[in-house]
Amino acid sequence: MKKVLCFIGTILLIVMTAAGCGSKNDLADCFNEETVRAETEKAIAHFNDKNYQALIDEGKTVFVDSLSLDQWQETCDPYVDKAGSFESIDSMVIAGQKGNDGRDYAVAIAVAKYSDGKIQFSIVFDDEALLAEQIKNIIESEKNIPGQVDIYHSGKKLLESGCTYDLIFLDIGMKDMSVIETGKRIRQYDHKVKIVFITAFNDYAAAAFDVHAFSYILKPVIKEKLLKVMNEAYQWFLEEEKTIKLEFNTTEGIAVIEIRQIYYFEYENRKIKMVTSHGNYYLNAKITDMYHRMGDYGFEMPHKSFIVNLCHIRTIIGLDIMMTNGDMVVLSQKKASSFRKKLFEFIDKQIPSAKEE
Repeated sequence: MKKVLCFIGTILLIVMTAAGCGSKNDLADCFNEETVRAETEKAIAHFNDKNYQALIDEGKTVFVDSLSLDQWQETCDPYVDKAGSFESIDSMVIAGQKGNDGRDYAVAIAVAKYSDGKIQFSIVFDDEALLAEQIKNIIESEKNIPGQVDIYHSGKKLLESGCTYDLIFLDIGMKDMSVIETGKRIRQYDHKVKIVFITAFNDYAAAAFDVHAFSYILKPVIKEKLLKVMNEAYQWFLEEEKTIKLEFNTTEGIAVIEIRQIYYFEYENRKIKMVTSHGNYYLNAKITDMYHRMGDYGFEMPHKSFIVNLCHIRTIIGLDIMMTNGDMVVLSQKKASSFRKKLFEFIDKQIPSAKEE
């Protein structure tokens, strides 16, 4: 959420400079007047409660970074104290504005009544300001998919929450840490969550590889695109409940293992070691025969002695493949190019595109 709260003379000039004032117009399509109004009321409530940290967390980086929390308190507290108790918002005007930078903005001018006077607030939203609320409203409008929606205004706050989710939308424009770094940290404790990128760029493959993204949505976010990805994710959840299990003749007897629980196979001492989330099993079999059996389930051979589950590759550094369980698997130089190609093809097939057909 990128918004700028200002009031009274001097700060008003700062906001208008940050927004890059231009001609006033009707609201651009990327804004919803009802959402702009609701977010304006929320910002004023933060001001009334002296909750300046919330304004900093939700504010536009270029503006917020210029004022510390102490400066917010020093500047705003006298107005809050002098105005008295809040009574109502007497009027609010919302208009569109084309900035000098060519971007679209929404400007809300609100006059709030207090017991001892009135304060005029001017709040400027850029063309990405209401993205989180927009996505929340769309998700909550889809009654066929149950769930609860939480909003975090930074990757850091998401990670600090300690909460786990089934589906996470990450905006490439997050301000405090990159979407890739956030995604990597999420993957350290949650391998199942579906991560969807919100991006203005079509080149998503590298980022998708690093965090095993489920999908991506190009800006501006359109309801039909978002619902398409949501429904695809929901179908994946339903399919994952129908787990695929295979029987393996191990040295200790028959073992029934879910495909998704297998990290990799390694040929050692004339046996195959099967590494799973429940421990290691040993099989008397040829590595090539095992590859022919597992190839249809998303497994590939990066080396003559290994077969890996492509779903469990965390990253590749040089000729080292790091698996999601922390183990390192060797990638042979001879197979490096073809293996990477197969991996990216696999990732591409797993990521439903939300682009316009």
